[in-house]
Amino acid sequence: MLGSIPPVEQWLSHWPRGNEVMWTPAEWAWIAGLYDALFPAWFYGNAGAGASLRQVRSERAFAMLAKHKVGVSFIPPTALKMMRQVHKPRERWDYNLRAICTGGEAMARSF
Repeated sequence: MLGSIPPVEQWLSHWPRGNEVMWTPAEWAWIAGLYDALFPAWFYGNAGAGASLRQVRSERAFAMLAKHKVGVSFIPPTALKMMRQVHKPRERWDYNLRAICTGGEAMARSF
């Protein structure tokens, strides 16, 4: 566990900064959901929010980011693709996501 903390800190642009909330739609049963999101948040005593990809739809993801004031996130490519389909999210929700890391599957060339 301790060996996985430094990469997460770097991926998330020197996270944590204060008491930033970490969010992921990755399944807790998936090692990336645990080691790239939940366990690092717990290690630093920060809040970790989660919902499975089955539960999160594009619109709901942005609403969660705003409601819980999420600062950093681990978002798998499938969820990023879903979120990209939302039209003008900045105009609809007030969120301030500072850093995102992703992984677990290939990203499309269009990213």
